Amino acid sequence: MKTGERETLEAIGQSYEITRERVRQIENEGFSKIKPIIEKNKDVFNNFKNIIASFGGLKKEEELLSILGEAKYQNQAYFLLCNSKDFERIVEDEQFYAFWTIDKNSIADAKKLISLIIEGFNKERKTLSLDELLANKKEPKEVFVSYIEISKEIQKNPEGKYGLKNWLEINPRGIKDKAYLVLKKKEKPLHFRDIASSIAELPFRNIRKVHTATVHNELIKDPRFVLVGRGLYALKEW
Repeated sequence: MKTGERETLEAIGQSYEITRERVRQIENEGFSKIKPIIEKNKDVFNNFKNIIASFGGLKKEEELLSILGEAKYQNQAYFLLCNSKDFERIVEDEQFYAFWTIDKNSIADAKKLISLIIEGFNKERKTLSLDELLANKKEPKEVFVSYIEISKEIQKNPEGKYGLKNWLEINPRGIKDKAYLVLKKKEKPLHFRDIASSIAELPFRNIRKVHTATVHNELIKDPRFVLVGRGLYALKEW
């Protein structure tokens, strides 16, 4: 099917009413004809290698494909990467996103750096900007970002601050977390009506209009908030 989308051998076989094994045979035959053409166009692959090398030897798949070509050409770039022994694709797992590498030593370097960053976050318990994270680090900025972006544990919020994925400053859940962020940002007690309107100003996606009564009811039940006046709430930690 000429959809331009990647498909499994099973799905292709069903589309053409042939077996999965027959699809594999056709695939292998096609690759045998393509390889001589690939050998004649090594400049393309050298360019790919230089790009990945500039990021410390590895790059998150999603980011790499966007660098190698426009959206409509990314499947072609993926195809080329798959057909050169110079590139290795590391599949996605529970800890890391899928990424491509030209140097296995870079994988160990990236994982070591990620472990240190996570350890620091667990110790400091606060979000940090990229410049703050880079302080006293030996890696160039491009390499540093390329390494940590393969981690599923380290995330960046819309304000450009980095932290751990389960932190509310990174992924707030529900009205109470968003109200907490509002008060944290404003640094002063607010009326629940003002908190409700300020939630919509937060840079996070998919924030719907919040009803003032809902905010009031949620704040009353949450021990992080203290009622300090008529409708005025502050953070207990203050």
